[in-house]
Amino acid sequence: MRALPYHLCIANDYWNSNESQELVNVLISKKMPNGNFSAAMYMIDMSCLGLKNTTRKHGMTEDEFVETFGESVGNDLEEISVEDAHNLIFGAIDYAKESGFSPEPDWAITQYFLDEQYTSVAG
Repeated sequence: MRALPYHLCIANDYWNSNESQELVNVLISKKMPNGNFSAAMYMIDMSCLGLKNTTRKHGMTEDEFVETFGESVGNDLEEISVEDAHNLIFGAIDYAKESGFSPEPDWAITQYFLDEQYTSVAG
């Protein structure tokens, strides 16, 4: 999964604001060689728990991609860089780890949507 090219990284539009939003959703999608998409969504608790929830789906057409994840994340979205997506996810996990919280179990799978060069948390 790591070798596939990134298609789109998006997050709630308040991800980088000074507003006190505790939950941020980050979606990372990749384009498969056959033209379909794989995507992972990460629900991040910025205040304490780190990676609160994560899910993934493979082999979606573009229409299925929009239908599956468009409503899950909501309308308050903006495209973000691959680096910002990685920093949000790994930063939240690292912060929560300091308080004794581990990422939720599906992290064992969705971590492979992310590049190892950004990895700051042991798999």
